[in-house]
Amino acid sequence: MLISDYYFPSVKSGAIIIGDLAEHIAEQGHLVTVITFNEAQDKKVQTHSANNITVVSLRSKWRDRNRILRAISECFYSFQIKKILKQDNKWQYDYCICYSPSIFYGAALKFIRETCKAPIYLIVRDIFPKWALDAGVLKKNIIFYFFKYIEKKLYQNADFIGIESKNDLEYFYAYKTSDSVEVLDNWGSKLDINSIACTPDTQKKKIQIIYGGNIGDAQDLLNLIRGIDFNAIEGLAELTIMGSGNQLQLIREYGQEHCISNLCVLDQVPRKEYLQHLKAADIGLVSLNSKLKSNNFPLKMMGYLQLGLPILASVNPGNEIIELIQEQKIGAVAIAGNHLDFNQKLVDLLS
Repeated sequence: MLISDYYFPSVKSGAIIIGDLAEHIAEQGHLVTVITFNEAQDKKVQTHSANNITVVSLRSKWRDRNRILRAISECFYSFQIKKILKQDNKWQYDYCICYSPSIFYGAALKFIRETCKAPIYLIVRDIFPKWALDAGVLKKNIIFYFFKYIEKKLYQNADFIGIESKNDLEYFYAYKTSDSVEVLDNWGSKLDINSIACTPDTQKKKIQIIYGGNIGDAQDLLNLIRGIDFNAIEGLAELTIMGSGNQLQLIREYGQEHCISNLCVLDQVPRKEYLQHLKAADIGLVSLNSKLKSNNFPLKMMGYLQLGLPILASVNPGNEIIELIQEQKIGAVAIAGNHLDFNQKLVDLLS
């Protein structure tokens, strides 16, 4: 069993890597059940099967409207999972892999452990609510401590936890023994570059910089955009941003207000279209909030590297991405908030 709050056809990073994992396991001859959530479906439960994979999609119609409704919707995740599993007590699973975010799976994982006796591997890609506190989204109040309680229950009901960074191991040792936590790198299916169609604009004259993915407080892309000297790269480069998040519209309005002609802001696009933009790009952009204290490896970096794009990153101090980019010589990196250094490295990459 795989549990993920997003799944195909969503283009969110969690949906992509869990989709790749489900297909890989199924190709080995195993039967895979994916439990996921969808805000757009009409029925409370939709099920479809193909190629050894059964997808059980549960309706969560409020989660993409705002933060409050998302939190309320996710509070019901475990209840919804337990309800669907109780309706068919013939379901038996040998293993359970759960992808977090969200943190609201603790009660469901406990139920699965007790009924199926299946070991549970938890993949953690956002240390919430820690990152929200670091970024100033949350304060140390009753809401924060409620989320901390939910987070604790999630970790306690997992047998093993896979995290992104060795620097965050100590954080998880407060919840699990050292032999129950490990660093689990990101993964993905190999991209067939030749199968990706080119974008219509094949006669591009400017260097194309691309950013695709989440555009929220953890990324703080708005702060980076405000610091870019677009006049210095006028005529040289264009920046295309596509994705979803609470800062997307703010970035769009900033570009319009300042009449930035070499900034293009798009809503989230289907994966096929995103890959077309990616193939046409010359530089991949990464942004993380300067206030973050934990490490994060955005999945977009894997797509950039698979297509051979140099990475231009603006990240929080101490992030392992800094060492990775510098040692592997795969691009340039600046500390988030140091706009002078970032602009210099941007110009260096363009020259």
